Amino acid sequence: MNTECQTENENECSQDSTVVRRLLPDTDIVETENGVVLVVNMPGVAGEQVELEVKANQLTLTGCTDESLPRRTVYERAFRLPDRIDRDAIAASMKHGVLQVALPTAASASAQKIRVTTAET
Repeated sequence: MNTECQTENENECSQDSTVVRRLLPDTDIVETENGVVLVVNMPGVAGEQVELEVKANQLTLTGCTDESLPRRTVYERAFRLPDRIDRDAIAASMKHGVLQVALPTAASASAQKIRVTTAET
């Protein structure tokens, strides 16, 4: 089992002298008229300790609690992204241990009305 969590800021969750536990974070998935919002509970995790990665059709979230804690937690979860999500417009914010990830719908995936014409013979 991998016991490291590396983020863009080079923070690490390692198994030096601390106990590391891995958890699936509780997540609410809310559909809005503009797309989908993930509300991910990661108690004890700061924004700089969170990593989000999109590869192909998968969004992976990883977050670690502070290394000064005697019992560290690594939160990990992956989501399959539907084709209608605009991968270039994904945004995330963190406040009080709650990560919100906005997954907007691509403009091309919006409903369109198609005009029907009739042919006269």
